[in-house]
Amino acid sequence: MLHEADKKLYQRLGIQEPEHIGHITEEDLAKKIKIEANHKWRQRGNKLICECELGNHVAFVPTSKILKGTDENGMPMLTEILT
Repeated sequence: MLHEADKKLYQRLGIQEPEHIGHITEEDLAKKIKIEANHKWRQRGNKLICECELGNHVAFVPTSKILKGTDENGMPMLTEILT
């Protein structure tokens, strides 16, 4: 917000006051930019590789885990390997 002296200066110079844009919370931002992506996961060694609309990304898992499938949100489900 501008002080009264600053407002008068803008008026005297014939310049429009700057617009104030409030901050947004992380939750609101996440809702606005959420992208629905179809995740296609595969496992190579201890890497989980995902191919989706956002591009390829990798997650590392312990070598004692194996990819079992995906859940309803498209996230990988892992199971423990019995030795």
